[in-house]
Amino acid sequence: MPKDLPARVQGQDSIVIDAPLVQVWPLIGESRNLARWGPPVIDVSTDDDPEGVGSRRTVTAKMGRRTGTFRERRIIHEPPQRMAFVIETDTFGLARLLRASGTLMELEATPDGATRLTWTFFHQPHSILGHVMNPAIRRQQRRNRLLALASLKAYAEHGTLRPQP
Repeated sequence: MPKDLPARVQGQDSIVIDAPLVQVWPLIGESRNLARWGPPVIDVSTDDDPEGVGSRRTVTAKMGRRTGTFRERRIIHEPPQRMAFVIETDTFGLARLLRASGTLMELEATPDGATRLTWTFFHQPHSILGHVMNPAIRRQQRRNRLLALASLKAYAEHGTLRPQP
């Protein structure tokens, strides 16, 4: 598990995408591309161009019946292998439950020219309610992570629209 994250790893999954690393990196490394493939993302705006460590983005997402935003800061930027974001603020109320919440994405070229993507979620439960809710939060994060991985794979390999939750 990566040691340079600001909180404990809460879940991790990987997928092999039948596309070269140079094709997959821009889909995750350039924030605006997230709205093309990333459920439940509706829109992404960035403050900095080019993006790098310290750059910020605002992700508009629909979670259930609610639409809201996540304000995120890039904390790792090592193209084309790794990048990570931490959520600074959100309108969904996650900050009442979690601290130092974010994601790490790591890419690795496979010998056959495909790309392995490992997606890690990290956070620190905050407050009694955060500790009580953490098992349910981890299950929901895993569902979201697996859906996002499948969606990215479909988009990178076939250019198909992302699957709906």
